[in-house]
Amino acid sequence: MTMNSTMTARKIFFYYEVTISKDQYQTWQKLIPVQSGKASINQNIALFLESPLEVSPPENLTPEVLAKEFQTPSALVRINGSEIYYQEKLVSRFSQDIAAAIIYPDNNHIVFQQGNEMRIIELDGSNNCLLFKLHSAEPSQFSVRDSNLYFTDEGKVQGKTIR
Repeated sequence: MTMNSTMTARKIFFYYEVTISKDQYQTWQKLIPVQSGKASINQNIALFLESPLEVSPPENLTPEVLAKEFQTPSALVRINGSEIYYQEKLVSRFSQDIAAAIIYPDNNHIVFQQGNEMRIIELDGSNNCLLFKLHSAEPSQFSVRDSNLYFTDEGKVQGKTIR
């Protein structure tokens, strides 16, 4: 008589609320699943300034140049009214329409305009942070270079250091 036994490995996860904070930066929070007996690594943590610093845009960054930069990297980001998609996956749905959005250079965040607010959110929809407010709710065009976000507000190119 042959006896077959099958053991099914059951993965047990524990969830930890992780909070990272630093003076002058917005707090980062996430519920992180950790499999029993395993380590968990989260490499895409980014803290953004609570009060972004104004920075002068480069002299050659005209509204026309900014418009070209804004159009180029946004192919993977799509807006459908109040929804933001990245690579055709829903990032988040809001109660107010999204005016514009681009992928942040780390490829883990999306910078977007909602009304007169410039915001940033992680690709999984967590850590939706207000970066700063614009003077108007007119759709802006924007681009990120290093830690600086350059944007149009009332027809002028402006910049802020956000990280």
